[in-house]
Amino acid sequence: MSLINFTNLDFDQIKQSLKDYIQSNSDFTDYDFEGSNLSTILDVLAYNTYITSYNANMISNEVFIDSATLRENVVALARNIGYVPRSKKSSRADVSFFADLSDISPTPANITLKAGPVASTGGQFNGQSFVFGIPEDITVSVVDGIASFDEIEVFEGTFLSQTYVYSTRNPFQKFILPNIGIDLDSLVVSVRPSVDSSVSAKYTRQDELFDTTTKSTITGNSNIYFIQEVEGEQYEVIFGDGVFGKSLEDGNVIEMTYITTNGADGNGISNFTFSGSLSYVRNSVEIFITKKAISNVNSTPRSPFNSLTRNIAHYTISVNPQKVVDKDASASLLSSLTKKTKQFYLKKLNSNKKFEFLERNIRFNQSEVKLIQKFEGLDIKKVYRRSYPHGPVVSQILGYNDTDGNGNPVGLNTSWTTAGASSGTFTVQLQHQPDVKTATSGANDGDTDFALTFNLNIN
Repeated sequence: MSLINFTNLDFDQIKQSLKDYIQSNSDFTDYDFEGSNLSTILDVLAYNTYITSYNANMISNEVFIDSATLRENVVALARNIGYVPRSKKSSRADVSFFADLSDISPTPANITLKAGPVASTGGQFNGQSFVFGIPEDITVSVVDGIASFDEIEVFEGTFLSQTYVYSTRNPFQKFILPNIGIDLDSLVVSVRPSVDSSVSAKYTRQDELFDTTTKSTITGNSNIYFIQEVEGEQYEVIFGDGVFGKSLEDGNVIEMTYITTNGADGNGISNFTFSGSLSYVRNSVEIFITKKAISNVNSTPRSPFNSLTRNIAHYTISVNPQKVVDKDASASLLSSLTKKTKQFYLKKLNSNKKFEFLERNIRFNQSEVKLIQKFEGLDIKKVYRRSYPHGPVVSQILGYNDTDGNGNPVGLNTSWTTAGASSGTFTVQLQHQPDVKTATSGANDGDTDFALTFNLNIN
């Protein structure tokens, strides 16, 4: 839809129209408008008419979503159809590093990487500085004085939190996140009964009142919240009213954590410097490691060109449908994480089978894994898949070691065996198994297309 233009009149056209109108009066037929003071009056009238016409065009265009030019108007129009414009998306990276703790006596058994900043670019990326961090603490074991943090998923931006106390004396109380550039995917909302309570309930984001696919509806006890964008590119969190979602009670403490990010500006970064905080506990006292003690920490990016091949952590989610306690909530959670439909998971969760794969070989961050683990009946396991950053040419040299969509072995694999100082064997195996061949054979038995073994002797 093109911009609406109710009139083609510009300033000169408006002034000429006024002259034509006045000249239609016999008293001004031969009047010299340009050489008289009446020209100034005509200029004022033409200018006022021009401004009025311009405002009318602007207002008319701003009431249609496909011709509006101001973001706040587009957002308001989208709200009428229940749509919330997508927020910025935080850049992510996989970072690995280690800490040498051998000079700490006695050496701690575990060390914790604290939530918050982990790595920074130090102005090395297009003259800009970016900080990457984690939303929750990560604890690893110390082995031989070394604490290794492998494949830590970090997020670009600043981690912030807001706390509100609900009061029934303020029925129009609003919960507005006072920041711009918020990544809504990072937003975590929880509610505690009171200031003195340490138990909180997680609330999940809801985008619609009814699920037409599953015919399920929101109840008055559903721990949900709604999001809408308000002025200044900020977001307001809206809770239920006791009919559509659980209503807040007097004294409830609302806690919200989220990331403010630079969005796509942080994409492509591969050179990091460690800027995190490490600690351990001794005699019930948390001790932070000084920069001097962690001088041997090296930060390395998960660059695709560090090696010819690497193993990347993925997750597989399986379930016995009969053992899932809350199928509706489980399906909603998985749908929010994978963007697949809720009905997709409910179909599997309502199956009569004793075993179902909900997802295979999918990537999650640590906070998402913890959310899944909280749902009784969902079994999530970490698996590693080989990646070939340099493409299929390298994979043909190194060999594929992978599985198909059913979890069966597939691809070209090679192996070397030495029998002595100057002899050995080289085996090439091509394997695929789209189907299980017999009732007794399993996936690991393989459907081998060929297996060639070469005897090697070095003279």
